[in-house]
Amino acid sequence: MADRQGQTLVVVALVLVAGCNGVALGSDAADSPTPTLTPVPVPESETPPSAPPVAGSLPPGVSENGLLTVPQLLSAHEAFVDNRSYRWRASFRVWGDGTDEYGRNFTRVATIGRDAYLIRQINQIPRDNQSLYVTDGTGYLRSGTGAGARFDRVADPLSHLQYAFAGDAIERYLRGISFNVTAIERDGETLYRLHSSPGLIPPAVQQSERGVHDYVATAYVTPNGFVKTLVVRYVRRPRGQTQYVSFRFDYTDLSSTAVDEPAWLSDFPNETTPEITNATATPPPGTATPATATPANGTATSGNGTDAATRTP
Repeated sequence: MADRQGQTLVVVALVLVAGCNGVALGSDAADSPTPTLTPVPVPESETPPSAPPVAGSLPPGVSENGLLTVPQLLSAHEAFVDNRSYRWRASFRVWGDGTDEYGRNFTRVATIGRDAYLIRQINQIPRDNQSLYVTDGTGYLRSGTGAGARFDRVADPLSHLQYAFAGDAIERYLRGISFNVTAIERDGETLYRLHSSPGLIPPAVQQSERGVHDYVATAYVTPNGFVKTLVVRYVRRPRGQTQYVSFRFDYTDLSSTAVDEPAWLSDFPNETTPEITNATATPPPGTATPATATPANGTATSGNGTDAATRTP
């Protein structure tokens, strides 16, 4: 059972890449009460400032005509966050016809420090909640909560770039479409607002979803290519039903995040427990294999990986 649970843990990004048909990181934990998921609100489109971006100051991979070279942008983004501490929060929500029976909604919070990191995933189905604490090259996985929680050690855990799967989301939601690019000022910081051109749908979304329309993606990017926020929303019509989808991630507390040992670590069994060995990340269906991957298991290329942290959304 540990092998299966480890595999699901290293495949979280599949939720994004494969159309969000399953968000569980593990399904063996017992039911336990958990706070109701509160989705991150998706703001309405802002009115962009009139000042156009200055030629030559655009982020890597971003051109004046709005076309993106996603690998270049992604490389710059990952280089920026790789050696920094930070907090990353991602939220996925789908609602509308025929969605009540699916446990697809989730929130993932990654707290990344210099020497350790903690990943928490809160799912719509409480028994699928998971927390992964990694320190000194070893991962400690807790599935579920309360007396019924399950504990496993994770050998060779993935890098934080794979569990905080911003790279997968960038690949899935920004590749293959054009954007209106505008320079804005936020709290004394220059950002570039990338707002998707009307009527365009990224190939990865179009290939994995049914009847997608009204697609809107907005990203806020620093001049050095750090994608600080990404907000996506669209409508899809599987089997003639109408469903609404939203996804968002945000980075906060850059270079000022500390990671404390979680309280549940004291409940971790002292005796030897089966280890979960992460496997090489597997690219999600309908997406190209990136140089570094979406959330997934095992040896991963930079970026998001396979299974729970593989890249290619």
